[in-house]
Amino acid sequence: MALDHKLLKETLKSRKLTQSLIEDWTGKNIRTVRRWLSGQNQPGEEDIRTIASKLNIEPEKLDPRLEEQSAGKIQVSARLSVASHNAYQILKNRYGVSQTEVIELAPIMFAAIAKFSDTLARQEASELEKVSQRYPIDPSSVQHVALELAFAESGLIFGTDSETGDHLDCIGVGNPFANCIDYLAGGSSRTRVTPLGECPGSKDFVVDETALLELTSGDKELATAIADGKIRLDLMHKDLWNENRTDERLKWLKDNLPPKADMKKFIERFKDRDPKAAATFENLLFEEGDEG
Repeated sequence: MALDHKLLKETLKSRKLTQSLIEDWTGKNIRTVRRWLSGQNQPGEEDIRTIASKLNIEPEKLDPRLEEQSAGKIQVSARLSVASHNAYQILKNRYGVSQTEVIELAPIMFAAIAKFSDTLARQEASELEKVSQRYPIDPSSVQHVALELAFAESGLIFGTDSETGDHLDCIGVGNPFANCIDYLAGGSSRTRVTPLGECPGSKDFVVDETALLELTSGDKELATAIADGKIRLDLMHKDLWNENRTDERLKWLKDNLPPKADMKKFIERFKDRDPKAAATFENLLFEEGDEG
């Protein structure tokens, strides 16, 4: 919830009501109420609705998110890796999709991949059984497929239970969900082996290799930095996505490569203290004409 604490304070003041009334209405102590009114803490939905009812105002006025809920929508908040956020920026630029559309699709895509992961494990087991009837099979291959099948049947889609940490004997078997994504992607976009029990992410796969290479004009160092989340694409001006601004875009990307970007920030801070020394550092760091 996100209480509009300023509106609540103004409402109380205009009606000459005291904070102690909210304490009585909600059953919370005065310290908690003061934190609500200062914006330090947020009340729960039930408390917001109680306060709104006592003040005879719509709950949505105190918390706009309640209006979204009544319309069948909710606002979500999540912390993503820079790599995943970069991937979204690339998808947005290439396909014109919004972040909301990607989020709406996520459960459907997850379910589809999870189902296919189960199907893939069963197919491998079936194929191995057919081959074993004609040729001798390496015991490790049998164990590998058996464990993948066990993962599929257990529902441990990442190879481990995220809540309890329980996992099956996994010698020789990678993350089942990541393996399935790798299979669907044709094995060309994987950048690292996803650890067992970890949710695969954009650090493990290049979301759109073609778009990434176009963005960086084939510069593999820049492409890798973007894929790894070492450069934040959301900080790049939207005009630099234009194909006619390639030189400016490449310059911006290179300037934001660590540790060059960190050194540039240091120089900016140092300019006020010693402009001459800062200029010397700048000349050493950047090639001639690079700053123009």
